Amino acid sequence: MSKQRIEEQLGEKVNLFAYPNGAKGDFSPETKRILKDLGFLCALVMVPGANDSHSDRYELRRISVSDNDSLAAFVAGLSGFKAFLRRLVPEPSPSARPFLPDSRRLYTQF
Repeated sequence: MSKQRIEEQLGEKVNLFAYPNGAKGDFSPETKRILKDLGFLCALVMVPGANDSHSDRYELRRISVSDNDSLAAFVAGLSGFKAFLRRLVPEPSPSARPFLPDSRRLYTQF
């Protein structure tokens, strides 16, 4: 479905784009150029992480929020602390989690 057709059906301008699936391999510099040429202001990917003023507008990351998240996990995600932790310490495999010391188990709650 084209951008124009979506705008006609909605009766308003569409400025934002979300890549289907949104994984790293689902978009390219060419894709981003096409979106810009079509008049989209930005595009969202499904790559987790925070954005800042230097982020590529056509590759904006998302912060995942679940209805199962604790308040601490929600705040950690919004603040960027969760992304910071993931860059600092790789998440352990699911099979290793029951054997982690308490300090590492806390990390898995985020």
